[in-house]
Amino acid sequence: AEGISAPPDHQPLGSVDA
Repeated sequence: AEGISAPPDHQPLGSVDA
């Protein structure tokens, strides 16, 4: 999602966390 510290969202809005 938006930010590395953010949890893995269902869709990448900003940075790819998952």
